[in-house]
Amino acid sequence: MRMFGGKYSVTKSKPCIHIAWTERAKKGLRQLPLEVQKGLLDAIDAIKTCDDPTRQYKRLAGPLKGLNRVRYSRYRAIFSTTKEVHKNGETIITYSVMFLAVGIRKEKSRKDIYFVAKKLVDKGIFVIVE
Repeated sequence: MRMFGGKYSVTKSKPCIHIAWTERAKKGLRQLPLEVQKGLLDAIDAIKTCDDPTRQYKRLAGPLKGLNRVRYSRYRAIFSTTKEVHKNGETIITYSVMFLAVGIRKEKSRKDIYFVAKKLVDKGIFVIVE
């Protein structure tokens, strides 16, 4: 704790963010054009520098509620997050980010990434924890 002008302020440490990929997400990423892969990976790298990925990236609604997404042009990477708080002396926050699916946003198409993700949730392949 530091004291400024008679008031206490708590110094906050940067959260630790771990990123992992499902095999399905890796396969989806490999199938995209190289320029799109690079753009999505650059956007995903930005997650490592943010304070809270659940607040900084769009939360999905409806059947995919509890998931978030990263966007690059018409392409999306859908991810889930879990948060752990460790308290030993100072508070350490750890986020685990798991990318579940990657693909193009194409409304009314069976290849639409949200349609594919919903189908995987319905089949029980992805379990959404809120």
